[in-house]
Amino acid sequence: HGGAEVMVIPFDGNEGGMKSPNPTPDDKLFRYLGRRYVDANPEMESHVGRYGGSFDRGMVQGSNWYPLWGG
Repeated sequence: HGGAEVMVIPFDGNEGGMKSPNPTPDDKLFRYLGRRYVDANPEMESHVGRYGGSFDRGMVQGSNWYPLWGG
């Protein structure tokens, strides 16, 4: 995927294998922890829009970006 520095929130895959949301039941917790991590590593936030990714201030839900079943 080109080496993007981004916080990937689970899950990475979905049944159809397409780029679409597939959040975990703990999605809010993962987003909270991910935001704290990105805030502590501001260089990650600067990668928004690079490498063809659609990142929300340094974060992306895995199956929305790079679907990988079982990842």
